[in-house]
Amino acid sequence: MIKRQRYWLGLLLVTLITTAGAVHAQGDYRRDQHDNGHDNGHDNGHGNGHDNGHGDRDWHWVFLGQRHVDGRADQDNIEVKPDEGSFRAIQFRVDGGLVKFSKVIVHFRDGSREELDVRADVRSGQRTRAIDLPGKRRMIQRVEMWYARGNWHSRPAINLFGAK
Repeated sequence: MIKRQRYWLGLLLVTLITTAGAVHAQGDYRRDQHDNGHDNGHDNGHGNGHDNGHGDRDWHWVFLGQRHVDGRADQDNIEVKPDEGSFRAIQFRVDGGLVKFSKVIVHFRDGSREELDVRADVRSGQRTRAIDLPGKRRMIQRVEMWYARGNWHSRPAINLFGAK
C-alpha cells in the first residue's frame, strides 16, 4: 500500500513539474508576442516627434540593409548603397530571435572608420539605442558587426537603420 502511494505521489510530482515548465514557457512566448504586437521597432523611416526611450529623437531613420544570423557566433557586413546619403547615427533592429552584439566598426566612404563598443542583447522586435557617429555627418560604405545568436532554433534578422 505504501509503495503504491509513493508511486502515485512521485507521478503527481513529475506531472506538476512538467506542467509548471510548460506554463512558464508559454508565458514567455505570450510576452514576446505581446511585445511584437505593440512596437516592432520599425517606424518605416519616420521619426515620431519625440524621444521614445530608444534615443530616436526627431531624426529621420532610413533602412540601410539586412543580414540574417546563421551561425552561433558570427561576424558580418552590411554594405550601404552610395546614394543613401550621410548619417549622424545608426541603429540595429532585430526580428526573429535574440542577438547579442559585441562590437561594430563603421567604414565611411572617405576612408575613415569608427569602432563602436556596442555591447547589447537585443530581443526580437526590439532595437539598440541610437548610436551616435562622432564628427560631422558622413556617408557610410559598410557596417561590420560581431554578434552571437541567443537561441539555436532561431534565425534572427538584423536590420540596419541610419539617422539623417
